[in-house]
Amino acid sequence: MEICTYRASAAPTQKCPEEVILMVFQMYTEKNSSFATHLLPVCHRWHPIAVNAPALWNHINVRLGGTWDVKAEAKLVTRMINTCLKHSASMPLHITLDCQDLESEKSRLNGY
Repeated sequence: MEICTYRASAAPTQKCPEEVILMVFQMYTEKNSSFATHLLPVCHRWHPIAVNAPALWNHINVRLGGTWDVKAEAKLVTRMINTCLKHSASMPLHITLDCQDLESEKSRLNGY
């Protein structure tokens, strides 16, 4: 464990100013705030940077359809929206709802 801790502390990203890391995060999450959740578990230093940057969380893209389990999909979407709302603070929200893949159960069943 000590070697892993040393390697992490010696990583080049540890020398980057938080402002630079935040700029990279903003580019990564520009189109979809849900990508911010991918940054949280990377390392102990990145977690607070991402969580405390409202601009990373104010673009909410919801894509519906593509799954038979509507309840499970709704739970995931609800969790993602709640996370974005919690961390976006007072930033204006940009919400995109993509229903292109939605089709009725009847049309799904007709395809089989």
